Parts: sequence; structure tokens; C-alpha cells
Amino acid sequence: MKLLKTYNDKAVWRGGFLLILLLTLVAPNFPTIMGTEVYINFAYGFLGVVVLLIRAVPLQKSEATIVCFYFALQLLLLGSWFMDIVSGATSFGAIGSALRPVLLALTPLTFFYFYQKQDLHPSVFLSLFLKISLIITFVYFIADYLNLVDSLKAFLWVSEKLMNYEYFISFFAVTYLAAYFYFICYLYFLVRLLFVFNLSNLFFTCLSVLLLVFVQSKTFYFLIIVSIPFVWAVKGKSIAKVASLAVFGTFLLAFGLYFEDIVILLSDGGLLGLRSLGRFIDDPAGGGSFTVRIEQILMAVNMSLNNFGFGVGLGRGEVMLESYSASFIYRYGVIGFVIYSLFFIFMSVYSYILYRRSDFLEDKILYVFCSCWYFVLPVSMFSNPMYEMGKNAIFSSLILASFLCQMRSSSARYYKYSEI
Repeated sequence: MKLLKTYNDKAVWRGGFLLILLLTLVAPNFPTIMGTEVYINFAYGFLGVVVLLIRAVPLQKSEATIVCFYFALQLLLLGSWFMDIVSGATSFGAIGSALRPVLLALTPLTFFYFYQKQDLHPSVFLSLFLKISLIITFVYFIADYLNLVDSLKAFLWVSEKLMNYEYFISFFAVTYLAAYFYFICYLYFLVRLLFVFNLSNLFFTCLSVLLLVFVQSKTFYFLIIVSIPFVWAVKGKSIAKVASLAVFGTFLLAFGLYFEDIVILLSDGGLLGLRSLGRFIDDPAGGGSFTVRIEQILMAVNMSLNNFGFGVGLGRGEVMLESYSASFIYRYGVIGFVIYSLFFIFMSVYSYILYRRSDFLEDKILYVFCSCWYFVLPVSMFSNPMYEMGKNAIFSSLILASFLCQMRSSSARYYKYSEI
């Protein structure tokens, strides 16, 4: 009876954990009232405080590492906030932006606690969540295509400006936020597919690609293609790595030989994102958004170096910072940017090391996914720092918590759970 009660308790925690994540996915941003997902970060911050108060065990070593990492970033950001205060460029509404590292630290700690309370392998739980999310999103996609949810999406999710375009952003505020989440799904199921080739993994990989195509992001079009040889190289042994380089080299050669045909094909495509990609390939210097983001990065670097490598403000108000690099350098300084970059590199390399040491399938899948995801993360955020923003900050924290939980757990504890 005690064993049955323990199992039921774990099932309740698992269901509650899953429900919270799915509610996060479909949470509205009310474009006519707010038009932002930031309130979700505050909700998770409150939840994190509650969890810290009720948990009966001290922080694990891996959790303490995350706390120290975000504490360092918080100190740097408080310095930037002070710069805004001195210049009179701040307001009461800036508190949330100034305390963002605290909110970002609380979320993975909360998820880490939830993982300890349920009984599924983190990779299996992640698979379950992403599958349900993709199914919900695809049903919404069909309803949107048939014009069955126009009034609902205009009220809950999509701004009037984006209603006039062909983008499919589902439950997110803007295109790059939607593309970020779809890419998480794509990369995860691509990894699963290369480990276990079956119809389920193939279906969800293709479904993720479909959503990425219709969200129409140039950056993620690039990542769809690059991810395949990259994941294959990380997963495989020496022969696979050489083969991956050969495949990617062949792709680059074909791209060079048929450059003009590719540009014409993309420029004549029916999707706005493909036409934009075609124009960018034909004339990179003429790609307005790309050029602007490069200029913003250089501006942020120069301003930070003039401030001894520290941040110069929160990046609110009149300052437009549309890329991960520009935003982080402006807010945290070159020093903070180096810390963040080293964190991504460490997570990617350490995940790969654990993958090479692991003997269990689900461990291998999770470690390869984390290694690849952290490596391409800076590229995926070229359009915007999604790692810190709204719903995607939550889903990014879920990946971090999944990695931390499995890193410290015995694989034997989970081996009996097959893929769902």
C-alpha cells in the first residue's frame, strides 16, 4: 500500500508538472492590452519562492552552481541599472528587467524540485511534453488555416499588425519567439530520430519542420539544415564525424554551384520568409535587419569598453537591441557576455563528455540534445535574446533543469521507463 501511495504521489506530481508547462505554452499575451509574455516570468518567480520555502532539503551542488552563476549576472545588471538611475533613464517598471537573473535562477530550481518529485526520466518527460505541445499547436494550425480562430487569436495571442501577414506564431507574441520553441522541438526529435528511427520520431521531426517553415524565420531556416550534420557529428564516432563534414561540404559546394538558381527559387517562393531569405543571400549587405543587428552589436561593444567592460544600462526605452549579443553586452557588459558565452560552451562540452560516458539510451539522447542545443543557442538568438524572455525563458529553464537532474541521478533509477 505504501508503494502504491508513493507511485500515485509521483503520478500526481508528474501530471501537475506537465499541466503547468502546457498552460505556460497556451498562456495569452492579450495583444490589445499587454502584448507581452513577461508576466509569466513573474508568475514563475513567485512559484519559485514558494518552492524554496516548502522544500525540506538544501540545494544540491548543481543547483548551487546555477545560483552562483545568476548571482554574478545579477550583480553586473544592478550596476547597469545604477547607470540608468544616474542618467534618469529608469522607472518603476524597470524593476522586473533589473531583477531578471533572479527570476531566471528561480525557474530551473523549481523544475529541478518537480523532477525529483515525479518518476520519469527527464528525457522521457521532455519528450512527452514536446509531443503534446506539438499536437496542440498543429490542431491550432489547422484551425487557423481554416479561419476558425481569427477572433480568438486576435484577443489572446496575435497583434493586429501580425494578423495581416502569413506567419504562424501560434501562442507566442512574435515570430522569433515562436520559431525558438519550434526549433527546440525540432532539435530534440531530430536527436531522437538519429538514435531511434521510428514513425513517431519521424512524424514529430517533420511536424516541427512544418511549423518552422510557416513561422518564416531566416535564422531558423539556416539552423534546420545545419543541425542535421551537426547532430550526426556529435552523436557519431570518427567515421560519422568525417561523413558529416563531407555531407556539409557537399551542401556548400552545391550551394555555390547553383547559387543563382537557389536565389531565384527562394525569391519566387510563396512564403514571405523564403523571399526574404533569397534577397538576403543575393545581397547580404542589403539585408536591413541583419545589417542593423551587426551595427547594434558594435555599438554595444564600444559603449561597454568605454565603461571598463561593464554594462551601460538595461536597454529599455529608446535603445533598440534586437539580438542576443547586443542585448547582453549592453546590459551585462563585455564581462557578462564572456561569462554567458563560457556558460554555453561549458554546458555544451560537458553534455558531450557525459554522453560519451553514458550507457543508457535516454541519457544519451538528453546529453546529445543539450550539447547541440547549447552550442547553437547563440545563433538561434541572433534575432532576439529569447533565453531571457517570456515563455521561452521557461522552456529554456526546463532544458537546463532536465540536464541538471539527469546529471546527478543514477540512470538505473530510470532505465525501466520506455519512451512515451
